[in-house]
This record gives sequence, C-alpha cells and structure tokens, in this order.
Amino acid sequence: MADFFIQNNLGQDICVSFNGENGTRGCLFAQHGLSSNKEHNVIKVASNVFADNGYVAISFDSRYSFGQSYGELEGARLSSFYDDLKCVISWAKEQGYVKDNKISLLGHSMGGGSSVLYAYDNPSDVENLVLVSPLVSGLMWEKAASINMGEYFKKWKEEGKIFYKAYGREGYISYNVIEESKNYNALEMAPHLKANCMIIGAAEDAILPAKQCKILYDALDCKKDIKILEKCGHLYNRENNANDLAKILADFLKVN
Repeated sequence: MADFFIQNNLGQDICVSFNGENGTRGCLFAQHGLSSNKEHNVIKVASNVFADNGYVAISFDSRYSFGQSYGELEGARLSSFYDDLKCVISWAKEQGYVKDNKISLLGHSMGGGSSVLYAYDNPSDVENLVLVSPLVSGLMWEKAASINMGEYFKKWKEEGKIFYKAYGREGYISYNVIEESKNYNALEMAPHLKANCMIIGAAEDAILPAKQCKILYDALDCKKDIKILEKCGHLYNRENNANDLAKILADFLKVN
C-alpha cells in the first residue's frame, strides 16, 4: 500500500492509501477515529479484508489527526472528518475507482459518525456500512466520558482542551470537538439508512460503550447485524482483537 497526497478545495493535503487492484465488488472507504491515523488496527484489518474480497480499499489520514495530513490535533471536529470523507470519495469517483456507485464505508469512533452522515446524505450510493465503536451522538459521548473518564474529563471540560500523546506524536484535543458533535445524533438518521449495516462494539469500551452500539442497532430499519467483542477496548489492540475483527468482516462480506 503506497501513500500519496490529494488536496481538498482549500489546498490542504490529505494522505491517502490504496489497497487492492481489481475492485470488482466495489470500493471501501475506511476512516479512523479522533487522534488516530490510517495505520490504526481497525483500519488496517478492514483494508486487508475488503481487498482480499474483491474491493478496492481506500484509507486516509483525516486532517487534524496524528497522521500525515494537514493540521494540528486541536482543530479536529466531526465536521472536518466528514469534509475529508466527502473529499476522498469525490476524488476516487473522478479517478474511476467507484463504479456504479458501489461504495462501502467503514468508520471507527468519530470516523463512524462521519460514515453515518455520508450514508444518510447519499442513501443510493452506499451499499455497505460498517460502524466500529461509532460515535452515536455528541450528548451520549459527553455523558459516557463524564462517567467513565473521571478527573481527566473534568479537567478537559474546565480547561477547554487536554494534552494527548500517541503514535510518537503529541497535541491537544479541544473540548469543542464534543461541543460541536452535540449537533449530531445518529439515532435520528438511523431509520433512514438504506445500506447493509454491521455494527461492531467493544465490551470494555469506556469511551463509546457497547450499550450505545446496541441502541443504534435497535434504531436501524435496514438489513443489519451487530457483534460485540469481549475482552476488547475502544482501540481494538488487545490479543486476538484483530483476528476477531477480521472474521466478523469476512463473514459480513459473504452475505452482502
């Protein structure tokens, strides 16, 4: 998988990775979560599984993340994630990678929220929608964080930003990312989604708890399935998480 750069309408770089050659079954767009990048375990597993099953798999570093794309972490918002997803899909269509509007979306965490927005706005374009510990609503995110993150959350909210370090990088996550996401509620969009939906949750996820995945699943009115991984947290980086995730995705593609 070679990395290369495209530019959005502001001239800002977005780093894209391409996996798979034939793409006879369609095109996957995989988007990571907040303060992450396209090398995240979930994204790499998804890209490989879809590519092995006849898809062109495109992943990318969202702006304002710990990847190679434009911007510092403090600027990350759900709206910027969604703008990036739309930009990459538009580029892929121009390049001829998307045929007959056969689009599959996979999003982890905030990338899940972005994927829901695209599937809702473009119901005839999206065949498959895979949401891995997705953002369900900003209000639900804030409530879970206030309960599960204790003093870390309290400091984040009071100071308006919090220091974060990962992937050998460091930066600040603005509390405005939560404030802006309060305008987003996947439960309101769920009854209108038309894609084949797979929701994957993590039983030990303290950031976006599995019970939120179950609430979203119940709100869907389409072909759907849900799997909850045991001994798994929000990052899906424990022993066997990758293998479990790969099996779920491969089984999903056998029937969709």
